[in-house]
Amino acid sequence: MPNVLLVATGSVAAVRTGLLAEELRAKGHAVRLVHTASASVFLNAERPLPTWLPVFTDAGEWRLWKKLGDPVQHIELRCVLRRPFLQR
Repeated sequence: MPNVLLVATGSVAAVRTGLLAEELRAKGHAVRLVHTASASVFLNAERPLPTWLPVFTDAGEWRLWKKLGDPVQHIELRCVLRRPFLQR
């Protein structure tokens, strides 16, 4: 199953994140989401994010890491899909 990491920033187009995640999952992808604090304003504006969707934040990056050898969130996630959100 292909892995997809969605990355949402503070654009109004982030309201489509949940829909995009559902479409990708329906096509057999394992989907995860990373978002900035400013994106959180938009993520649940149109519809709630799916409850199955693992969500990571940029703030969480340093909560995991305390010393050399600890997991680093952006390395653990490994796979990044970069594509601008487009309105339909």
